[in-house]
Amino acid sequence: MTLPVPVPGFDVGFLWEIFSKGKGWFVNRRKRRLARAWRQAQPATVYAELVKYYEQDKSVLFSYPGTRYGAFRVPLYVRPQWTNLSTSSLTITFDNKSKEFEPGKSQSRFWEFYRELKELEDYDDDVFRPVKFETGTKGLRLAFELGKFSHACMSQYILEHELLVHLAKTQTIRRSDLPLRNHLLAHPGMIQEFANTFL
Repeated sequence: MTLPVPVPGFDVGFLWEIFSKGKGWFVNRRKRRLARAWRQAQPATVYAELVKYYEQDKSVLFSYPGTRYGAFRVPLYVRPQWTNLSTSSLTITFDNKSKEFEPGKSQSRFWEFYRELKELEDYDDDVFRPVKFETGTKGLRLAFELGKFSHACMSQYILEHELLVHLAKTQTIRRSDLPLRNHLLAHPGMIQEFANTFL
């Protein structure tokens, strides 16, 4: 699936095409800035901003009960019926056949950056990725398909990257600051579509 907008910091514009050929000052400076955004990110801040993002749409988010400070809300969408699943109502399938994954240029550049940031070198192991998400009133069906870690990174981690880049600029995030998330995961109704068409 082609991204509606490029991954922040890895746009495919004319200037990037010119300067990236030599891997010079322009590209290195941008990568250092993006790497700093990842390293300085605080999980508590990230969670809080995502909770505020989804609360604007009145999404039902999961809360961990029983903490000393009361329920702790996290940016995790859980339908009420999923909290009481059983072996008969939860179906999970695994397919060892990989489907073709064709990332855009900005996704490929993000993968190169992430691999360097995490010092993964040649790491790109096989992983099972969710590719189908079907839910009903009485059950949940999840389908996983064999793929590469890089595929998961280029289709999922880009959303975290977008948020971290903006948090490095300002501590107040507006919905308009996250165009990728707005196009792909803006509300619970888009979660199933995201898994079925983009992962």
